[in-house]
Amino acid sequence: MNYKRKKEFKLATLTQISEWVVNTDGKPNIPASVDKLLIAAKLRKDDIPRNINAILDALEIVAVPYNFKKIESMGLKRVDGSKIERGSISAAVVQKNDIPTILYRQSTSVESIRFAVAHELGHIILHTKAVQDDVLFLQTRSHADVIKDVMPNDKKNIVTATKEQEKQAEDFANELTMPESSFYINYEQANQDAFDDLDLMEKLVKKYRVTYMLMEQRINNLTDKLHLTQRRDS
Repeated sequence: MNYKRKKEFKLATLTQISEWVVNTDGKPNIPASVDKLLIAAKLRKDDIPRNINAILDALEIVAVPYNFKKIESMGLKRVDGSKIERGSISAAVVQKNDIPTILYRQSTSVESIRFAVAHELGHIILHTKAVQDDVLFLQTRSHADVIKDVMPNDKKNIVTATKEQEKQAEDFANELTMPESSFYINYEQANQDAFDDLDLMEKLVKKYRVTYMLMEQRINNLTDKLHLTQRRDS
């Protein structure tokens, strides 16, 4: 496939993702958007843990470590008016000429970084359709060049997401890293083999490559919906 045909093929794939993720009520269809991403990255739906790097590569999105100290010292405020404190930013999406780059705080665990990148990927897919088109033309560059080129210097160019957008991106990251469709069978298998609650959590966080806190939240959110078996350890 020549270069032009390759670009046209990717454009068609990403256009489908952006157009097919909306429900009749106008809200994002999170599971559908994740499924389309897996197709674009040529990943199987039941592959766990999800290969975040393969998805980024398929979309030609660069994710790089960044020190958010400068941004956090700008006195920025969230949409609700609350101040962004130092150390509170785990990741962000910045763009130049409609090309997105994901920045993540490096001084955290690999599991935290995976989820943070998945969260920002949710913002790109769900909330910035124009970026989705242009992401097809992103070229991989060195980390230093990416940071120098895309990092905004004026706080008026930095926009924080609304609470609804944050919730949607969080739901997207949960579905991408801990998909509901296969969570029941994986949970029940781990539960059956586990000695106690701690052993159960260790098996699940190792399988999904997420933090204990994220796994605990996911279990709490899906227990009633999926009728997950609760342990009765003494």
